Amino acid sequence: MLILLALVGLLAACSRGASVSDVTVTAGAASVTLPAALSCISPSGGTELSCAGGENDDKAPHLAISPGTPLTIEVPQKVGDTPWVVVFTYIDAQGQSQGDRTSVFSPGTQYSYRLTPPSGAQLTRIEVQSLTAAPAASGGVEFPAVGTWVLVVDPVGGTATSAQQG
Repeated sequence: MLILLALVGLLAACSRGASVSDVTVTAGAASVTLPAALSCISPSGGTELSCAGGENDDKAPHLAISPGTPLTIEVPQKVGDTPWVVVFTYIDAQGQSQGDRTSVFSPGTQYSYRLTPPSGAQLTRIEVQSLTAAPAASGGVEFPAVGTWVLVVDPVGGTATSAQQG
């Protein structure tokens, strides 16, 4: 009986931690947990996706980092077992806003990625997208995001609001 109570207590303690679908971003000693900003499901037998969230970045965690600082992005198995990609924006060394993305990571092959911005660039936003294959209106196949996790990057000197430092 004592073992059963101890096991229940351990499981309850674990359930209070990060969600199995949270993404973690680390820059140096700072670590931020990103909750899902958008999640989609396909109703049983349906071809349309039903999505919730993703309207804006108001509730996205923030992290203050210096220009050129690399980030490590870790996705849970639930995300890494799907095709996924990192989409990011930055201000380049000439002060111009730029956007880029990684190649799509194949399901089950990669669960972390080290994002190194171009020399002198200040990252401004990072979005991790979990993708799925879906029929396109044109008759082909498209790969919409069915889950997104967003981090807003503040230049050093900004505040790390909503960040869960670890």
